[in-house]
Amino acid sequence: MTLPDLPSAQNEYQAILFAKAYADSIKTYSRLTELKRKRMQAQEESAPEWFLRMVDIDIDYILFRLEQLERWGCDDDPRALASNIEQRIRIVFDMVSNFLKPSRMLWGSVKRTEVWLAESVKADTLKGNNSVA
Repeated sequence: MTLPDLPSAQNEYQAILFAKAYADSIKTYSRLTELKRKRMQAQEESAPEWFLRMVDIDIDYILFRLEQLERWGCDDDPRALASNIEQRIRIVFDMVSNFLKPSRMLWGSVKRTEVWLAESVKADTLKGNNSVA
């Protein structure tokens, strides 16, 4: 999805109009519809309750932020909020998609994460050795 290419709002009236345009665009975003379908599919495929709850919390947040766009009432530019919503949809969509098809994650590397975690453990170990008993 690409948000409508609108200029920065110059006043409250423009900001309200642009926020509504962004909200309308996001609501027709095919990935949002697909997210709904995949969320229901995850439940049918017996996803753990904690996972469904986590996804539902994120979806609720997306819907809440959409409501904020629809009720925009200030002169701040709404594009940042719209971009945040768009990004959140992609993240939640990927989480559910990865649950439904774990092979999607096979290409992903975790080398940096492994190094980062090892450094954290090493730092904690060194801290423990330097403490006075």
